[in-house]
Amino acid sequence: MMPVLTSIARKFQSLFTKETSSAFEVVETSTTEFTKTVDGYVTPVRKTIFRRFPVLFSLLVTFGVSATVLGLEQILLQYKILEESPMLILLIGMSILVFTGTLYKKLG
Repeated sequence: MMPVLTSIARKFQSLFTKETSSAFEVVETSTTEFTKTVDGYVTPVRKTIFRRFPVLFSLLVTFGVSATVLGLEQILLQYKILEESPMLILLIGMSILVFTGTLYKKLG
């Protein structure tokens, strides 16, 4: 009885494996085609918008960076130890930069 169940289980497994892999292939090709189609429509519009309004996008990027830095500064100044010793903030920041640079070199 057990060998019969094992053979049936293997047949079902091979059937489901084939069906699942073919379904994944269909989804992958459909997704790839859809992405290419959307990129074909969006890329020219994206390029013309950046070319038509370079100053606007430069100002938006500048505002975004400034707001991020100011927000980070306000968060850091909520802690008394960091507010009282800015050298500690500098040391932590430099340590993070060294760590990420070393990690980038090792991974890249």
